[in-house]
Formats: sequence, C-alpha cells, structure tokens
Amino acid sequence: MTEQSESFSIGKSVIDGREVRTLIKHSASIQITNRISFLARRISNVLLAYARRMPAETVAYEIQIIDLRREIEYNSKNIEHLKSAIKSLAGTVVEYNIFDKDRGNEWGVFALLSQVKIKDNKVLYWYPPDIRELLMSPNVYAKLDLTVQNKFSSKHSIALWEYLTDVLGSKRAEAEILLAIADFRKLMSLESREYTEFCDLSKRVIKPAINEINAHSKISVTLDIKRKGRAVNALLFGVTRLSMELGASERQSVEQLENSNQEVKIECKSQGSRKREDRESLFKRLTQSFGLKPIIATKVLSEYSLDYVSENLDVVESIVNKGTVRNVAAYTIGALKTDYRGGSGKKVFDVVEKGGSQDAGSEIIDEEAKIEMARQWYEKLPFERQERIKDLFIAELNVVQTHPARAYYHKHGFKHPQVIRGFMLHIAKNLEKRRNDQRVTGEKSLG
Repeated sequence: MTEQSESFSIGKSVIDGREVRTLIKHSASIQITNRISFLARRISNVLLAYARRMPAETVAYEIQIIDLRREIEYNSKNIEHLKSAIKSLAGTVVEYNIFDKDRGNEWGVFALLSQVKIKDNKVLYWYPPDIRELLMSPNVYAKLDLTVQNKFSSKHSIALWEYLTDVLGSKRAEAEILLAIADFRKLMSLESREYTEFCDLSKRVIKPAINEINAHSKISVTLDIKRKGRAVNALLFGVTRLSMELGASERQSVEQLENSNQEVKIECKSQGSRKREDRESLFKRLTQSFGLKPIIATKVLSEYSLDYVSENLDVVESIVNKGTVRNVAAYTIGALKTDYRGGSGKKVFDVVEKGGSQDAGSEIIDEEAKIEMARQWYEKLPFERQERIKDLFIAELNVVQTHPARAYYHKHGFKHPQVIRGFMLHIAKNLEKRRNDQRVTGEKSLG
C-alpha cells in the first residue's frame, strides 16, 4: 500500500451522527465474497455512509473513533480489537459484483479500502481509485438501515439481509428470490470444507440468518428448499417488505370497513406513528407466531382494525397454549372471521378439545385457511410422496378440461400462483374427504 499524498482533499467528519442512519450502497459492493468479519462488515458500512456524505471532490476520508464506536454500538473496552478490524479492511481482498448485477461497469477484485491510518483518535481512509467514484455515485443500489445491522449477531445475517434487500429493491412489496446453493455459499464466502452437509448449513447458517432478519429488520423472509433428486440444489426466499404505510388498496379497504361497520373501525388516520408501529409488530406476530403467510397477514391487516386483530390474537394464543389446536394458522383465520372476543371462540375449541374432528369449525375457515392447512401438511411429506401427489394433480389437469388451473398450467407451468393455489385446494379437498371417510368408518364400527 502506497502513502497517499498530503495534497489530497480530506473530508472532515463534521456530520451529526444521527444523520448517518441510511446507507445508499452499490449493489456490486453488496454482492461480494463475504471474507471479512462480522465487526469489519459493520465498520465498512459506516465508513461508506460517512464518506458518501462528504464533498464530491474528497479523496481521503476521516471519522472520529468515538463516532465510529457509537454508530456500530461498540461498547467493549478492547480498542485494539476495534483497530485491528478497521485495519483488516485494507488487507482483505474481495470479489465485487459476483452475480453481475451491474453490467454497465467494470468490477473485479479489490481491497475494501486501499489504505487506512489511525492517528489522534481518528481514522483516515481511502478507497481504491478504480471503484471510488462508483461507490460514491452508484447506478444500482440498495438503501440499508444501519441501525438494523447492529442487532445481528453474525456476518451471515448481514450478508443475507443486504442481498435480499438489494434484490427486492425499493419499488416491490414482495418477491421470490431463487439462489443456487453454490451461489449462496459464495455469497457467504464459505470454504469447500465448511458445512458440506445441507443439514449443517441450514442449522448453522441459513436458519439463524433468517430468524435474525425476521426478528430485527423491515423485511419478512420465508424459505422453500428446492431439490434435484434427493440433493438440495437451490434456496427460494420469499421476501415481503414490512411497510409502515398503508397502500392505496389498503386505504380503500379501510374506508369500506369504516362505512359498513363502525364497531370495527381501523384507526389509521389519527394515531400516527404509534399505530404504524403497532401494525408492523402485528404483522410479525401474525407471520412468525401464528404461521400466516405474509400475503394473508397483509390482507388481514387491511381488512380489520389493529385492536380487533390484537384482541383476537390474544384469545387464540390462550387457546393454543392449551395444546389442542392442530393448525394454528387456520384456527387464527377462523377467529378473525367470526370474532372470538368475549368467549365466542370457546364453542369451536370445545369441539376440538373433546376429540371431534375440525369439520365442526370448517364453516368459519375460509379458502385461504384451507390452502394454508394443505400447504403445511404437504410440506411435511417426504420428497418422493410430494412428487407423486404433484403428478396425480397434473394428470387431473390434463384430463379435466374445466379445471380452473388448467389453462394457467399449460401456459405458464406448475409454478404459476393460480396453479399452486389449485394444487393446494386439490390437497385440501382430498384431506377433507379422507377425514369424512374415517368418520363414517368409525360410526359403522360403533354401530
């Protein structure tokens, strides 16, 4: 590393630390080989955030160590460990743009910093000249909330969170993101000898990262494992933005509900930020504690008031804790459809508790609940049995010309949402038929 000329413009760190909360980060610097430590990646993000707020002509940047410590919430007294992590950024070479998202510029292999100096409780740092301008004025980028990264506990969580946020973009509310296992390992910078068995990779890297992202970030993540034969070959991430604002369709639903039912009034106009925070926490509660899919949770929150949802969830939670509800998601939807507040959920619960089938409560469970029940049942099956059931359904599509999903299947393939929906309803119908057959058999044996 060569010494930088003292004639270079140095940007002074006079920024109010409270302003450095959102980082505009180039996609190519998100999609990198993750060779640095958990602490170093957080430092790197803060340094870039400070650099981007300095004058455009700046070449050498600086930040006070006390400001850096505050931004990354570094409370340890081991300053030497912090300095070592800072210096490692100049000695660690990474590959940028590994998935070729930025096709308009030349990237390659560079150090994260070309040089760094620590002097008089300040950090002076420089970026490689070939990529400095790209980092300061990105053409493709993601907006990252730097307060989130401090809540994670591993570099894998940060790397996956940045990547999913980047691919989701700023305009989409949800997306399905397919990532081959080989690409996921590259993004995490895992050595060939690390976590060679998928069960270890899932337990040590994938699930902890997803759990932390769901707990601390503004996106909700689900995972679907894709196989080729018996081997896992790809990961399908379902990503949903946890919006703090109501969309146009949601506002319309609110107005309709307010006009038709004054008792179930959605309080979204007068309560401001407090209600928005409640909405976000309820979304996480619905998806993480009660097992609803993000799209269903969003629909629930657009159709019912926050207090109505919260109070019904409290009732459902008390019933679920007794251990007799088999399908929490379906039961929750049933509660919301009929309003279990004031003990109205007790009747259905008693039927289930006494050993009866869940058919007694089926009238209150709408189509979405049936789909959710079918999905949970199907996902627990061995891969070979899943494929047999899928083949039978496809055979039915080819024979029954009036099937609602037939045209979608032949035009778009099995993965089209309408085909998946039809598949789940097909499973739900057969499960219900099997339960009815079992009940009839039981009644005959009693007779």
